[in-house]
Amino acid sequence: MLLIFCALVSTGALWGIETVAHSKHRLSVLLFLIWLFLFIVGNHEVADYGNYLIEYQRIDWSGIRLNYWAFDFIQCISKSLGLSFDGFRAIIYMIGLFFVGVFVRKTSGWSILFFFFYSIYPMMIDAAQMKNFIAMAIFSYAMTFLRGHSVNNYIKYMFYSFLAAGFHIAILIFFPLIIFKKLIHAKYFTRVFLLCIIATSLILSIGSFNESIKSVLIIFFSGELESKVDEVFSNTVRFGYLIYYVATFLAFLIIRWIHKSVKYIKNISEIQKDFIDNTYVCSIYAFSFFPFYMVWSEFSRFFRDLFLIFSAAVVIGIQICAPKFKYYAITDKQVKLFFSYLVLLFYLFYFGIYVYFDIIIYPLFNLNVWL
Repeated sequence: MLLIFCALVSTGALWGIETVAHSKHRLSVLLFLIWLFLFIVGNHEVADYGNYLIEYQRIDWSGIRLNYWAFDFIQCISKSLGLSFDGFRAIIYMIGLFFVGVFVRKTSGWSILFFFFYSIYPMMIDAAQMKNFIAMAIFSYAMTFLRGHSVNNYIKYMFYSFLAAGFHIAILIFFPLIIFKKLIHAKYFTRVFLLCIIATSLILSIGSFNESIKSVLIIFFSGELESKVDEVFSNTVRFGYLIYYVATFLAFLIIRWIHKSVKYIKNISEIQKDFIDNTYVCSIYAFSFFPFYMVWSEFSRFFRDLFLIFSAAVVIGIQICAPKFKYYAITDKQVKLFFSYLVLLFYLFYFGIYVYFDIIIYPLFNLNVWL
């Protein structure tokens, strides 16, 4: 546990010095990112490590997959340079944490609080799922461009979202956000949207409908894709989807509270205000994942991919609730927001990570080369 102890003490001490000096916490954030990088790449026994290793050993330029083209491209480059799998893995997490750092700086500033939230959820599962982690990191950065009415910004959003989808195809689910952001202001759109989600979820809760949908989809897919469709519909959950239904409602209520608070705050930048607006749109868009949860629990990654964005929005919310001329004072709103979000994170940690203790948490803390 020496690495964890050193990370907490050194980061905490540096943060304290920067706080007393009334300076930005850039050094403590950068130091924590370094410790986080060492902690993640020092783990060689976490779930999926063996699968990624085999994949890396087999990959070549002729085997680049369309749905993971960016990930496979970096794999091939790494192999061409003679890097071991651990070297390649370090590069992936270095790129991912770089995008996380830039995202945090552009949204909530140099915030240790953001990384405290991230360490609870979903950091531990990100340490196991390389593809999803780097895709989520790049997509979160893409969200910083989804503001205003600038065509240039929208192009940047689509570019980085497309790049993120090259690491994990699941990011494609967020491509319609630009259209959704426009439609959400239309009269009755939200009501119609939610009614459609409820209706679809009810239909998918009936087993016979699932079989019919699977039969139709298999007609259009063949080979590996056909087996994937069969796998998805063969893993239909019973009541596990309720976990993410509750979490989605909680996230929506927290982000809505922040969104409403922004209207009455003057000491907030336009960039942060736009980001809060977009995060609120995402919290509503997350309801569209409900039917997916009915089919396969693995689709919960859609919701998880929003948590860098949610955490940054909560940090901004806590910042704007601070009294203007009392640097060390804490308001009731800050406390309520902090603990409300903490409840949500621990709820997801328990149901999304702790249930996989043996293959995620235990290897991270007990089979780590640094610990």
